[in-house]
Amino acid sequence: MPETSRFVIEDVTVRDTDTVFVSGLSVSVGSGEVLGITGPSGTGKSSLIYVLAGLAAPHAGRVQYADRPVAGGRAGLPALGLILQHHHLPGMLTAHEAVSLPLQARRVERPEVTARSDRILLALGLGDQAHQLIWELSGGQRQRVAVARALADDPQLIIADEPTAGLDTASRGVVLTYLIEAAHAGAIVIIASSDDELIERCTSVITLGSGR
Repeated sequence: MPETSRFVIEDVTVRDTDTVFVSGLSVSVGSGEVLGITGPSGTGKSSLIYVLAGLAAPHAGRVQYADRPVAGGRAGLPALGLILQHHHLPGMLTAHEAVSLPLQARRVERPEVTARSDRILLALGLGDQAHQLIWELSGGQRQRVAVARALADDPQLIIADEPTAGLDTASRGVVLTYLIEAAHAGAIVIIASSDDELIERCTSVITLGSGR
């Protein structure tokens, strides 16, 4: 994987009506680095992830990737692998179809789409469920499909919100390994998580606290 551009968070404030979650946050993340975002429930981890992914604008400050602003849209985030906490998977697709669609949208050749989808679903322990509908899968299986969908195209930037939530020990280990190996291959990885084992593997950590 080629070296990526830096992901720059500059003087960012994230808040809702009553609470300031993040104030004046500045950090720069480069190729091969894993930024962890942690803190108790309700301290704004998901809110910050949405801002970093370009799905919401910060109250103040700016976020840039490859020298392009990402606030309020995804235009600045090519090759993004995004894992959201509540999956957002179409229930009437099979696991294989859900993983394949983003690859097809990027005009990957059909044999390669099939090979990549098969490979990552098998690695995540979903080989037997590849052709089951999403709504037929358990919550943990859906989470692993969401991870597979985000990582199948070897993205240069991975932004994940609680990627190991609801997974058993073996599945957590596989997902953790995939994320860390992606960084070793040159990706920028940003993870919001309450999983202590995952956070310990990050190269830098932001801890959110109530009222910060």
